[in-house]
Amino acid sequence: MTILRYKGYILPYNPSYFSVKRSRNLLTYRLHNRKAYVQQAGMNPTVVSGRGLFFGKKAFDEFEKLKAVFNEDSAGSLVLPSGERLNAVFSSLGLIGEAGKEPIEYSFEFVEETRPNSGLTLK
Repeated sequence: MTILRYKGYILPYNPSYFSVKRSRNLLTYRLHNRKAYVQQAGMNPTVVSGRGLFFGKKAFDEFEKLKAVFNEDSAGSLVLPSGERLNAVFSSLGLIGEAGKEPIEYSFEFVEETRPNSGLTLK
Protein backbone atom coordinates (compact mmCIF):
# COMPACT_ATOMS: atom_id res chain seq x y z
CA MET A 1 0.00 0.00 0.00
CA THR A 2 1.27 3.45 -0.96
CA ILE A 3 1.44 6.32 1.56
CA LEU A 4 -0.87 9.25 0.71
CA ARG A 5 1.07 12.10 -0.85
CA TYR A 6 0.31 15.45 -2.45
CA LYS A 7 2.73 17.39 -4.59
CA GLY A 8 6.08 16.91 -2.81
CA TYR A 9 4.64 16.22 0.65
CA ILE A 10 4.42 12.61 1.88
CA LEU A 11 2.45 11.90 5.06
CA PRO A 12 4.50 10.03 7.70
CA TYR A 13 1.77 7.33 7.67
CA ASN A 14 -1.63 6.92 6.05
CA PRO A 15 -4.69 8.61 7.60
CA SER A 16 -6.74 6.59 10.07
CA TYR A 17 -9.94 7.40 8.14
CA PHE A 18 -10.08 7.81 4.38
CA SER A 19 -12.92 8.37 1.89
CA VAL A 20 -13.05 8.63 -1.90
CA LYS A 21 -16.39 9.85 -3.21
CA ARG A 22 -17.37 9.70 -6.87
CA SER A 23 -20.78 10.87 -8.02
CA ARG A 24 -22.78 11.67 -11.13
CA ASN A 25 -24.43 14.96 -11.96
CA LEU A 26 -28.08 14.03 -12.51
CA LEU A 27 -30.91 16.16 -13.86
CA THR A 28 -34.43 15.12 -12.81
CA TYR A 29 -37.58 16.06 -14.72
CA ARG A 30 -41.17 15.43 -13.68
CA LEU A 31 -43.89 15.94 -16.29
CA HIS A 32 -47.56 16.42 -15.37
CA ASN A 33 -47.60 14.26 -12.23
CA ARG A 34 -46.04 11.31 -14.00
CA LYS A 35 -42.90 9.45 -13.10
CA ALA A 36 -39.63 11.32 -12.95
CA TYR A 37 -37.10 11.13 -15.75
CA VAL A 38 -33.42 11.19 -14.87
CA GLN A 39 -30.76 12.36 -17.29
CA GLN A 40 -27.05 11.88 -16.68
CA ALA A 41 -25.12 15.11 -17.14
CA GLY A 42 -21.58 13.87 -16.58
CA MET A 43 -19.43 13.06 -13.61
CA ASN A 44 -18.77 15.35 -10.65
CA PRO A 45 -15.17 15.80 -9.52
CA THR A 46 -13.86 13.10 -7.18
CA VAL A 47 -13.69 14.23 -3.54
CA VAL A 48 -11.04 12.68 -1.27
CA SER A 49 -11.34 13.33 2.47
CA GLY A 50 -10.10 11.90 5.71
CA ARG A 51 -8.65 12.26 9.19
CA GLY A 52 -5.37 11.24 10.69
CA LEU A 53 -2.99 11.72 13.60
CA PHE A 54 0.50 13.13 14.02
CA PHE A 55 2.44 11.67 16.98
CA GLY A 56 5.57 12.55 18.89
CA LYS A 57 7.57 15.64 19.72
CA LYS A 58 7.47 16.86 16.11
CA ALA A 59 3.71 16.36 15.66
CA PHE A 60 2.93 20.07 15.42
CA ASP A 61 5.91 20.64 13.07
CA GLU A 62 4.50 17.96 10.77
CA PHE A 63 1.10 19.69 10.77
CA GLU A 64 2.84 22.98 9.88
CA LYS A 65 4.48 21.27 6.87
CA LEU A 66 1.07 20.04 5.73
CA LYS A 67 -0.39 23.52 6.24
CA ALA A 68 2.37 25.04 4.08
CA VAL A 69 1.34 22.72 1.23
CA PHE A 70 -2.32 23.69 1.79
CA ASN A 71 -1.39 27.38 1.48
CA GLU A 72 0.02 26.87 -2.03
CA ASP A 73 -2.44 28.17 -4.62
CA SER A 74 -2.03 25.60 -7.37
CA ALA A 75 -3.45 22.14 -7.99
CA GLY A 76 -1.08 19.19 -7.86
CA SER A 77 -0.68 15.44 -8.07
CA LEU A 78 -2.47 13.50 -5.32
CA VAL A 79 -1.42 9.85 -4.93
CA LEU A 80 -3.93 7.72 -3.03
CA PRO A 81 -3.00 4.69 -0.89
CA SER A 82 -4.30 2.49 -3.74
CA GLY A 83 -1.71 4.06 -6.06
CA GLU A 84 -4.36 5.94 -8.08
CA ARG A 85 -3.31 9.44 -9.11
CA LEU A 86 -5.52 12.51 -9.41
CA ASN A 87 -4.81 16.13 -10.23
CA ALA A 88 -6.44 17.84 -7.25
CA VAL A 89 -6.89 21.04 -5.28
CA PHE A 90 -6.25 20.92 -1.51
CA SER A 91 -9.64 22.39 -0.52
CA SER A 92 -9.77 21.98 3.27
CA LEU A 93 -7.43 21.38 6.23
CA GLY A 94 -8.46 21.22 9.87
CA LEU A 95 -6.69 20.84 13.21
CA ILE A 96 -8.54 19.00 15.98
CA GLY A 97 -7.26 18.59 19.51
CA GLU A 98 -6.37 20.11 22.84
CA ALA A 99 -3.66 22.76 23.07
CA GLY A 100 -0.30 21.33 24.04
CA LYS A 101 -1.49 17.73 24.00
CA GLU A 102 -0.53 14.92 21.65
CA PRO A 103 -1.41 13.35 19.36
CA ILE A 104 -2.56 16.05 16.95
CA GLU A 105 -5.58 15.09 14.86
CA TYR A 106 -6.04 16.65 11.42
CA SER A 107 -8.73 16.51 8.76
CA PHE A 108 -8.40 17.16 5.04
CA GLU A 109 -10.27 17.32 1.75
CA PHE A 110 -9.07 17.32 -1.84
CA VAL A 111 -11.24 17.97 -4.90
CA GLU A 112 -10.24 16.61 -8.28
CA GLU A 113 -9.43 19.31 -10.80
CA THR A 114 -11.14 18.47 -14.06
CA ARG A 115 -10.47 20.23 -17.31
CA PRO A 116 -12.77 20.31 -20.30
CA ASN A 117 -11.78 18.40 -23.45
CA SER A 118 -9.50 20.42 -25.70
CA GLY A 119 -12.25 20.66 -28.35
CA LEU A 120 -14.75 22.28 -25.96
CA THR A 121 -15.06 26.06 -25.91
CA LEU A 122 -16.33 27.66 -22.70
CA LYS A 123 -18.27 30.92 -22.94
